[in-house]
Amino acid sequence: MSPRRKKPRFALGLGLLLLLAAVPAGAALWSWWRLNQPYRGFAGEKTVAVATGMGAAEILALLEREGVLADARLARAYLVFGLGDPPMQAGEYLFAEAATTPAVLRKLIKGDVVSVRLTLIEGLTLEESARAVAERGLGRYDEIAAAMRDPAPIADLDPEAGDLEMDSPYNTYRHAGLPPGPICSPGLASLLAAARPADVPYLYF
Repeated sequence: MSPRRKKPRFALGLGLLLLLAAVPAGAALWSWWRLNQPYRGFAGEKTVAVATGMGAAEILALLEREGVLADARLARAYLVFGLGDPPMQAGEYLFAEAATTPAVLRKLIKGDVVSVRLTLIEGLTLEESARAVAERGLGRYDEIAAAMRDPAPIADLDPEAGDLEMDSPYNTYRHAGLPPGPICSPGLASLLAAARPADVPYLYF
């Protein structure tokens, strides 16, 4: 074979190799560009509720359906390979403006959920408190009431308690006035620490 015939074939082979190398690089650049393009596929404001126990793929698919993400698969790839696959938090999220995929993911990783102001007036019964919480849209009444009745917080005081409505003189929800003794009185170690604080560069109380 003559040298003249080898040169066109060599040039063609080199061109194909360069083209094949450029395809992944081009795809990577396009993916990066798309990740950082603000996207908004909804009108007005969008509230998305992420339920406890949902996996990352489910959450991202939900965000895509709701118009928050443009591409759930691309977001999943960035979450895994770009961020190390951190967990996303359950809760209710509010989206109002166009946002990039990294910004949306950071919001869910941080758990930047909707805040609801709620004041429970002292003296309300457990049922009234649970109803007030449910009326603010923070859960179902029966679930909230069951959580409020959970005796786990008072297990040390009354291991046999079936709920928080324990019949104790210290339960001021049942017995008006002051309890018969001090509540949360400090021990000797706490008193000594307050009287002779440690020589440290920070403040504490």
